[in-house]
Amino acid sequence: MTLPFERLSGLVKAATGIVLDADKKFVVESRLLPIARARGFESVAALIDRLIDTREPALLEDVIDALTTNETFFFP
Repeated sequence: MTLPFERLSGLVKAATGIVLDADKKFVVESRLLPIARARGFESVAALIDRLIDTREPALLEDVIDALTTNETFFFP
């Protein structure tokens, strides 16, 4: 059986090319917990299950935004 983190990792890699290593589980949990709570999920695992099952675009966007660093710095 594939664990929720592994399923999420595969989805994120397919959508963005970003590889989530197993040592990032804590980071993923901490970044997705606010989304899970705001959307009424009982856990991050439940959020991941919904995302995998439905591929809901708005939820996927929220998850990817939470997992990525959205800053760009250019040095002269």
